[in-house]
Amino acid sequence: MTSVGMVALVALVVLAIAVGAWYLASRRRRLRVTSVMVPEPGMPVRVPPSRGPEPAVVEGVASLPADARGELLRSLERMEGDLAALRTEVERMREQVRRSARGPETPRR
Repeated sequence: MTSVGMVALVALVVLAIAVGAWYLASRRRRLRVTSVMVPEPGMPVRVPPSRGPEPAVVEGVASLPADARGELLRSLERMEGDLAALRTEVERMREQVRRSARGPETPRR
């Protein structure tokens, strides 16, 4: 390898190390680690219930425009359909696991 090639190689290695250090330093400044999850500014803070789970509360639905309410209803119906499909898939998988737990079945004659 020539001296020009060695200089270029050293320059690339130094550049790679500098980029890595800059990336880690900028990332550390951006993402501060805390022991508590802090909500975004302006987001409503919801206190967890003291006893048992509560259903989600959707506030301000009455103040939504009619087209937004219609879109919300369509989204909920799609979610309901997806949930039904997931339930049938879970039942199919559960039955498959039960069959495999019983062991291989011998064909009856």
